[in-house]
Amino acid sequence: MARIRQKTRHYWSMAFNRWLVYWLGGVLLLFGWDAFFLNPQAFGQLSKAFFNTISLGLMVVFWAVFLGWLTSFLQAWLSDYYPTRAIVFVVLKNQFRSVPQILGIMLGYIILSRLQVGGNLRSPIVLLFWMAFIIGLFIFPEVSDLLEERIAYFKKSAFFDALLLSGVSPVSIINREIIWKNSRLYLLNKMVAVFSMAVFLLCSVDFVFSVGLSNTVQVVNFPRTLGSLLAKIDSKQDILAMGSVLLNPAYLPRIFFNHLQGFSVTFLIVFTMIAWFKIGNEIARRFRL
Repeated sequence: MARIRQKTRHYWSMAFNRWLVYWLGGVLLLFGWDAFFLNPQAFGQLSKAFFNTISLGLMVVFWAVFLGWLTSFLQAWLSDYYPTRAIVFVVLKNQFRSVPQILGIMLGYIILSRLQVGGNLRSPIVLLFWMAFIIGLFIFPEVSDLLEERIAYFKKSAFFDALLLSGVSPVSIINREIIWKNSRLYLLNKMVAVFSMAVFLLCSVDFVFSVGLSNTVQVVNFPRTLGSLLAKIDSKQDILAMGSVLLNPAYLPRIFFNHLQGFSVTFLIVFTMIAWFKIGNEIARRFRL
């Protein structure tokens, strides 16, 4: 019972991470302000873009964790039973991870854009699914590295051999004893980092595609995100107006009324990445990871 109470306190403490509260409070405060002073059409676009961005980030976390678990488990299994194949698998995985993330995601977006222009991808939900999969495909090595390190650490100790002698299968040892029972907090901390990374990559690629591609093949036809909304001319004009504050500080109050769209999009992107970086640090500090 004492152990259960201690775990419960850990999870409640984790749920009330102060930076998570700061992030939620900042987002609610911003949307409350925008509801009064931002025009309804722009407010609707901002709300939809924020919802799509967060949804994509969470889906990317799912794909990154799933693919990371699958590859780390497969590598551990191959190394035990087929060492030669394990070496080939590691070489192929290292070749894949040598592709820069931003480049790989942009290539994936080009394929989706071409499919959309050809009429093969029309559903926004299907597009969100594939966008998340493409980003997760180039982020999952971050999760895979963590799980491989945890598995290798426990394999070197007497823990692994003792469970094998007790009749526990290697599959159960890796999945239940190592990953689930002894690596959950490490995995949670990595999931927070993956979410922040996903938001950054998503906004970066969406912004580049919205600015750089033609009107026939562009990410504007994809579900609206904060990155594509930032590339709109209204947002860019608002950002330029914010730059004028450096030369004329008296212009600052007008930013919060006359240039809310660009300010809101910029704030949400920057504040989300900073807050989730702090959330990960808070988890690592609190649980001494």
